[in-house]
Amino acid sequence: MEHAYEIDRITGSSHWAKAIEKEMKKVRVAFEKIDGVTEAQMRTGKIRPGYNHCSTHMVFDMKMDGSFTRKA
Repeated sequence: MEHAYEIDRITGSSHWAKAIEKEMKKVRVAFEKIDGVTEAQMRTGKIRPGYNHCSTHMVFDMKMDGSFTRKA
């Protein structure tokens, strides 16, 4: 993500920042902190059925569709 933000800074645009923001709105619920629950407790997977701690990474893509649509 740092590299994507750096590209935006160098080019004077916000294309990648907007792509990241759009994607994070869709998945934000997966990253919400549960009040009163420690990270160690979340890692056990016993806090809420169906909720587990997991590490993630973001993939960036650009469509060559004439308007160079960016996706994060």
